[in-house]
Formats: sequence, structure tokens, C-alpha cells
Amino acid sequence: MCGPGEFGNNCTARCNCEDGAACNTTTGLCPTGGCKPGWTGNSCDTSNALSLDKINLFYADNLFKLVLLVSLSHKLIEFLRRKSGETF
Repeated sequence: MCGPGEFGNNCTARCNCEDGAACNTTTGLCPTGGCKPGWTGNSCDTSNALSLDKINLFYADNLFKLVLLVSLSHKLIEFLRRKSGETF
């Protein structure tokens, strides 16, 4: 038998029901259907918080796009200057 806040095979999954209520030890469903703040899902086992990995991936992806944009802009300016006969 699982303890409060635990469910599933070998009680390895955790639920986060509102008001500290215990979830169903088999399904993980909360008795009121509500989750603690910051949690979602049928069993209130999915965090709403942004993880550091998600934040780092967002910034790394945008940094790559920015570097690519600056590089392409520089190449375009260089091309246009050469085409018009300007020198650096």
C-alpha cells in the first residue's frame, strides 16, 4: 500500500493534490480534482514551473539565431559595399 502522495507500481510516482489531500494509490487521481499551485495533470504530477533546462534551451536557441542574424547582416553589408565600389 502506498503512503500519502504516492501512487502507481511500487509507489514510485508522486501526486500533489490541493490542500494536502491523498491521491488514489492506483490511479493517482486527486479526490477533489484540484492540484497544489504549480502542479497540473490528471495526477497533479506535472510541474508548471519552468525548469532550468527549458530556460537554457530557450536562450541558447535565441543566442544562435542572433549570432546567425548578425553574421548574415555583416555579409550582406559587405556584399553591397563591394557591389557599389566602396572599400573598407
